[in-house]
Formats: sequence, C-alpha cells, structure tokens
Amino acid sequence: MMQLYFDVQHLYYIPQYLPVLKELKEKGHKVSMVFYKEQDECSRAVCCDFIDKNAIVAKWLTSASETFDFYQNSDADWVVFGNTFVGAENLNKKTVLMQHGIGPKQCYYDVSNNKMTVRFVEGEHRLQRLKMLYPEGNFIDSGYAKLDPIINQTLGTINLKNLGLDPTKKTLLYAPTFYPSSLECFSDDFPEHFDEFNIIVKPHFFSLFKKKYKKQRLKLDKWITLRMFTLRMSTILTLLLF
Repeated sequence: MMQLYFDVQHLYYIPQYLPVLKELKEKGHKVSMVFYKEQDECSRAVCCDFIDKNAIVAKWLTSASETFDFYQNSDADWVVFGNTFVGAENLNKKTVLMQHGIGPKQCYYDVSNNKMTVRFVEGEHRLQRLKMLYPEGNFIDSGYAKLDPIINQTLGTINLKNLGLDPTKKTLLYAPTFYPSSLECFSDDFPEHFDEFNIIVKPHFFSLFKKKYKKQRLKLDKWITLRMFTLRMSTILTLLLF
C-alpha cells in the first residue's frame, strides 16, 4: 500500500486528479490532497465544498513557501503535481507530473525541463515530441485522466432543465483559456446573436479570479446583464467553475 499526495496548486487541477485518486483508493492505497490557505476566500470555500462532497483527506498549507519542507518531511511515497515544481529533483520522494491541460502552448513542453520521477502523457504524438526534447526524461503514455469518466461511462449527464436551459434546443459550449484569450474579442451582446441555442460559457479559472484578467470578467458581467433579455428569449448564459 502506498501513500500519495496530490498537490492542488490551483483548483482547476482537480478534474485531472480526481479519476486517478478514486482509482487508487479503490485499489487500497492512501491518498490525500494538499490545498493552500493563501487563496482568496471564494476559492477556499470551493475547496471546502469539494472536500466535503468527495470525502477527501485534505492537508492545508499556509502558503506555497511551505510546500517543499512539507513533502520532504511527509509520509508520502509519491507526490503528484499538476505543473512544474521547483526543487522536485531534491525531494526525497518519488514525483509525478500529470499536466492539467493538453493545449498547444509552449509551457506544456517547458514544464518537463523540471526533473520529476515520471511524467504522464496523454498521447503518442506528444510522447514522441517530449522524448525528442528531453531524451533523459521518463515519459509514459497513460491517456488523459480527465476524460476517464466519459470513456468509462461513469459521468452523469447534465440536466439542461435543472440549469434553466431549454432541452429542446441545441447547446453551445464556449470554453476560452485566459491568455491569449478570444473572450475579449466577442461582442458585448454575444448571447443575443444565438437566440436559437442554449449557451454555456466556461471561462478559465484565472479569468474568474486573477486581478490581471479583470477585463475578461467585465465582458462576462456584460453578458450576464443580458440575462433578463436572454431569459425572455430562452437563451441562458451559465458560468461553470469546472
């Protein structure tokens, strides 16, 4: 039996972690998640709600400055990271890099310059690319964990009616990243141009919480102010965190 820690530097790592965490628990391993108190109050509340609903064994650190010493002195056999971690090669633990995204950004490749015991990769194309860039790295094509519930058909379906959407309409999903983002390029009355569709907008977590992306929130606020109009037109703008 192993003890594993999943480092939740940011909330949006959780959908990538959760299928793996559940699988490990089913196999009898001990798993915990590490959260950070230095987040804003809203983020901490989301963390607490997630912990309660999923019966997570949680560890709380005051800030990221405590991370290295915490893991170095912990009972962990493995520590799982969703992004690069400075000093990973100096930890007396085995480490995993399980990248939270698969986008074409250069940072996807740059993080593997940080030496970890193993990096899980979600496909043959990226596996070969990473091997070419970092021939001494240990890369394993494991698939994309975030999609496991869909592939295994364990993910419940979204009830459009419960979200206030019209089940008789087709649904548009718009999920922009934070930088570079197309979000600010959309018109202020974007929802009104799609009266015949349900609209679900899933902004990046940073778009919702980081100060430097406040213009993106202003754009979202403008769309939300159209709610009185969109309700009348049976088009709903829904903001989802995950």
